[in-house]
Amino acid sequence: IITPGADVTFTATPTNGGTNPTYVWKKNDTVIPNETGATYTTNTLVDGDKIKVEMTSNDTCVTTTTAT
Repeated sequence: IITPGADVTFTATPTNGGTNPTYVWKKNDTVIPNETGATYTTNTLVDGDKIKVEMTSNDTCVTTTTAT
């Protein structure tokens, strides 16, 4: 349960993210502008909101394909 107006912080913990992974945070499948760090804090969540993060690794793969 989240108190309306309370800050909520989400933190991405990368596995095999490389030295400088990039992040795209989404609220209800819509990209949240200017949120590209490993953490996202908001106080505007309402019942039913869904938060997601997509991390893209900058780690080097053993093959020529990049890891995402």
